[in-house]
Amino acid sequence: MVRLCFFCELEAGALAELFADGTVIRDLLALRAGVSLGLVDLSPERAAVVVKLQQVGVPLIAWLLLDQADGYFAHAGNAAAVSARYEAFRRWSAEHGLRWEGVGLDLEPARHELELYDRSPWRGLLRWIRNAFDESRLGDSESAYAGLADRIRAHGLRLEVYRFPLMLDERRAGSRLLRRGAGVADVAADREVLLVYSTLSVPRGPALLCSYAREARAIAVGSTGGGIDHAPKLTEAAFRRDLGIAAAAAEDVYVFSLEGCVRRGMLTGLARDGVPGPPGRAAVAFWQAAGGALRLCLRAFLRTAAAAERLFGRMKNEG
Repeated sequence: MVRLCFFCELEAGALAELFADGTVIRDLLALRAGVSLGLVDLSPERAAVVVKLQQVGVPLIAWLLLDQADGYFAHAGNAAAVSARYEAFRRWSAEHGLRWEGVGLDLEPARHELELYDRSPWRGLLRWIRNAFDESRLGDSESAYAGLADRIRAHGLRLEVYRFPLMLDERRAGSRLLRRGAGVADVAADREVLLVYSTLSVPRGPALLCSYAREARAIAVGSTGGGIDHAPKLTEAAFRRDLGIAAAAAEDVYVFSLEGCVRRGMLTGLARDGVPGPPGRAAVAFWQAAGGALRLCLRAFLRTAAAAERLFGRMKNEG
């Protein structure tokens, strides 16, 4: 049976309100679903909600988030701030007697860079191209995050990372171009969750989801709305389609977001009807082929770029 986990990215007051009447907890328990709770703050009010959830047995992941000034997500330029946030999280958890199954790191570009892409895609693309050729962009971040990962495991916690799926193709191609452009480190984890939101995919639709789902042990679908997300929202039919595709392929399926599902009545529908099955085989096969073709083109480009980098590097050393 597939394991469900819902991302939740609410301020403390809205979080308390979400769980106030017990309906959401009832639905989560019916689905045997967990929550990856975005730690927007480390407040007593948030701790009270965590205690309520752990008392009834809802599995909880501590999704580490930073202040916006520090980039919000875990990226190549803020490893020290993420490490400090983790230590603050440990003190807060000890103070309030909080128990967690794991810690989640959201490996995305800095929030201000994502907002630039939203406001002006062309300016965002130009900045990404410039960053992609900056050799200092990743710096020592990957070794710093590896050290943090070791500390998390030493404290008896599972480490989860949430990342965009193009990184899988970059690894295969032996490239670092995408990581440098996005300013995102590659961090080895106990569970790697691929964020394959069909509302963000280019082209729109489930083609990339179908392709990546075949090789992912954990995959996230969305978006149903919520958090800081400004992407177009899935219709209920598209949400059930994407959830069915992911659940048929992966052991663990994540949904962004819990608050979006609650607001739109989707969570109660899932608790009542269960996780939907996948679409017809012909449709899935078509989408897999389309997504696979796109990924082949991407890997060919990345291999060419990596080969060119190696060539220029040798020429530079010989010169």
